[in-house]
Amino acid sequence: MRGLTISAHGGLDQLVYRTDLPKPEPKRGEIRVRVKAAALNHLDLFVIAGMPGVVPAVNARSIPRDKPVEQAAAFTLATLTAWRMVVTRARVKKGDNVLIWGIGGGVALAALEIVRSIGATAWVTSHSDEKLALARGLGAENLLNYATTDVGKEIRARTGKRGVDVVLDTVGEATWPQSLGALGKRGRLVTCGATSGPMVQMDVRRLFWNQWDIMGSTMGNDAEFDAITKEYRAGHFTPLVDSVFDISQGRQAFERLQSGQQFGKIVVRIPE
Repeated sequence: MRGLTISAHGGLDQLVYRTDLPKPEPKRGEIRVRVKAAALNHLDLFVIAGMPGVVPAVNARSIPRDKPVEQAAAFTLATLTAWRMVVTRARVKKGDNVLIWGIGGGVALAALEIVRSIGATAWVTSHSDEKLALARGLGAENLLNYATTDVGKEIRARTGKRGVDVVLDTVGEATWPQSLGALGKRGRLVTCGATSGPMVQMDVRRLFWNQWDIMGSTMGNDAEFDAITKEYRAGHFTPLVDSVFDISQGRQAFERLQSGQQFGKIVVRIPE
């Protein structure tokens, strides 16, 4: 059996493509699952480096079989995470202004699609003008390059100091001050990641004075999974695939993930 393995923590040089892995034999009450494609997540880089991580489990019973396998791999976890952030936790409604950090990543792109389907106004950030231009083509009305712009101050200026109704922050430490700076009175901030670091600070007086709701969010439950697959089957969601690599090219796939240049999900294909 083939697979990508790590025998020690460190950099991407620890990734090894192997063709001699033993095939697991199911015990009573178990099944063996044939994996045709898998999408990479930023968390995978943390696991390789030796930082704590959790491998998410996804219920595959409802994944449409009439969709390209690469698209299905890109769809599942990112869209489920975004759905819970946007719909369940932030309760985004038509007319809301929603700030989405780091457009180009799978969760951010899925969030943009969901926000637009609700009829809310999307504000997206990136360090890349090219990614921002692509996001405009997907319906993002307001584009902010965080490498050259103070996002919080710019949003205040464009909204007459009102700020946005919702902030979706998957970055953590690096973006937290500007996320709060962009958030309007009675705004909702939902966070599901800390790719830049886990420790954040805030002036608690701003929290109670502005009557903010600050919420955490992680993946989703069976009901939310059924909701997104229903939308997917109906053709309402089209997950973006940045690139597809054969499993033997796994190192190159991870190098692209690490570079941060992707716009959409990076998928590893496991052929027969």
